Amino acid sequence: MKKVTALFLSLLLLLASVALPVYAAAGDNDASFKEPTGTQQPEGGGLTFSNLGTYAMESPYSASPRTVETEILFPQDFEGEGGVILSNGVAGGNLAFLTLSVREGGVVQLKYMNRWGSIYTYAFEDVNVCTGKWVHLSVVLDGAGEVRCYIDGALKATMTDDSTEKPFDDCHPDTAKKSFFVGGDATEHNPNYFRGAMKSLAVFDSVRTHAQILSDAKDGVDADAAGLLSLYSMKEHVGGDDLKDLSGNKNDVIANLSWYGADAGAYAGEFDFSLAVVGDTQTITNSYPASLKTIYQWIVDSKEEKKIQYALGLGDITEVGVDEGHRNYNPEKAAIQWSAAKEAIRMMDGILPYSLIRGDGHDGVEYFNEYFADHEGYTENIAGYCEEGRIENVYHTFTVGETDYMILCLDFGAKDPVLAWASGVVEAHPDHRVIVTTHGYMEKDGTHLTGEEDYAPSAFYYDPENNDGDDIWNKFVSKHENIFMILSGHMSADEVVIHQRVGDHGNIVTEMLIDPQDVDRGYAGGTGMVAMLYFSGEKVAVEYYSTVQKAYKPLRTFEIDRAHTYTKTVVPPVCGIGGYTLYECSCGDVYRADLTEALTHEYDGEQDTDCNLCGEVRKLAESEQESESITESESESAPVSETASEALGEGSSESTPIADGGGANSDGGGGNSVLIVVVSSVAGGALVIGAFALLRIRKKK
Repeated sequence: MKKVTALFLSLLLLLASVALPVYAAAGDNDASFKEPTGTQQPEGGGLTFSNLGTYAMESPYSASPRTVETEILFPQDFEGEGGVILSNGVAGGNLAFLTLSVREGGVVQLKYMNRWGSIYTYAFEDVNVCTGKWVHLSVVLDGAGEVRCYIDGALKATMTDDSTEKPFDDCHPDTAKKSFFVGGDATEHNPNYFRGAMKSLAVFDSVRTHAQILSDAKDGVDADAAGLLSLYSMKEHVGGDDLKDLSGNKNDVIANLSWYGADAGAYAGEFDFSLAVVGDTQTITNSYPASLKTIYQWIVDSKEEKKIQYALGLGDITEVGVDEGHRNYNPEKAAIQWSAAKEAIRMMDGILPYSLIRGDGHDGVEYFNEYFADHEGYTENIAGYCEEGRIENVYHTFTVGETDYMILCLDFGAKDPVLAWASGVVEAHPDHRVIVTTHGYMEKDGTHLTGEEDYAPSAFYYDPENNDGDDIWNKFVSKHENIFMILSGHMSADEVVIHQRVGDHGNIVTEMLIDPQDVDRGYAGGTGMVAMLYFSGEKVAVEYYSTVQKAYKPLRTFEIDRAHTYTKTVVPPVCGIGGYTLYECSCGDVYRADLTEALTHEYDGEQDTDCNLCGEVRKLAESEQESESITESESESAPVSETASEALGEGSSESTPIADGGGANSDGGGGNSVLIVVVSSVAGGALVIGAFALLRIRKKK
């Protein structure tokens, strides 16, 4: 029995790489951003989706879906993939999943993987839901190898699997182990989002009869219907709001919108002035140089409307613009990238003053000086130098109303003599409110970089004289009452990270990390992020805007002279749900950080019904309760489907249109290659589980 079980596990892991059909590769998402997310309701109501965010159920179902009913709308002339209606799959995942989607031509498709790693695809080629009218779609798995598709209560197609495995019974209840997504899936950046509109969704763990489906299509689903797992009405839904489960099972869907469209996310509050901050542009410069000009053109065009007083750069301007002697030195590429960067940045010359710093192992200090130290469009706004003629350590000043400001630019890992110079400058300008910019200072969790990390300044260049983030704070920033803000990059973060500390004089210093390099890697053309800081008295609103995709990240605000005092609550991970640390201030500011991976249900053998971790009781199909003697009587190549054997090297062709057992991406071969796949799949599975931890940044009412 143990040998057979081990083989099943290996097969499941081997097939994990094909766990979900991905229509757009992660990291190459060229799907257009919708404006605004989920608020363009079609005639008759309904919710629309986009790749700006996801709608995920808070917890897994108690049992696997057998019937899915939904009301959807597509234009009659719709072309391309229709996207995912309901899914709990992840590319590379190693747990059973179920996905209902609309493919090209309006074809309805159901796809799932059972516990043995066999993948079954049911594509109803004769069904087209792109009619220009609302369609009531029902898909039923009867548990006996038959899948039925109903349109407006009428049976339109039936597909039958002649396998003796009863494949859906085999996977039941495994497809319920992971939380489902509505109108998309867990693939990074949600490229498979549903392209139509959705008015309702009902999911049952029972097989609905033809008569019941006809009644549901005519009169709607009864919230008290037997076997109902969840029920959602979206007719009057406002995009961005959570979906309430009307079944009474408390399986609400959480709207996790990481982006907002141009009309939905813009800051509409009153403000005195603003600063435009550009984080690491290395990805843009290297991969999408045309988007560089988009960044600075938007800043120039927005100067009057946004009341922009200064544009601040945070380093890593280029990807390979390093000086001679560096291991990545490439003078041809360096010249191209520095020229492209200068050409874009100089668009602000004579229109808007700007400050610059260089990065770490991407920007060479000599190149930095070569391209900008003699550039009058930049140097005309420099108020003072640490070393005359060199621009790695300088300061700028400007005035808004009756308030004087200073922008103090420090080189990466600024050494003690530089910090001593900076202290003298700050002390000589006691009436200026000082903003410090330096490249490497803080982590994504708000802590300072220390010499313990190999990417900290002291370790990066193997020079202990370089000061890390904690050194810069202890030796310099904390000592001066008029320093109220420090901005940095270097550590990639999807959102603007905001942290506040109290200096030696009791003053509040707001620390911010702004580095979109990985966000730029996630979308074709990059994102071209600009962090806008809107100042209104002591209040600052932070707006993160993609100048390329024309979309916004969620807004955050803080007070300059008031430190948030957070209570810290650690929420440990449980089965199917990731853990996190909740930080909550008495003023109402709440955020989650330190996300941890969700746990997977653990059972003692296949016949155990109680999870060892959470105690949840799982149902076992009748075929599983038959005694292990049936399994032991079969050979070690069974009881997986024939196509699963093909994935081990006996062939990769699809024997039927129903069971693909691995697909085009499946690795072939056995022996050592199986061991490699097993190891990588286990690691990948851990990452997949972590993807279900929902990050919700929300203001308390």
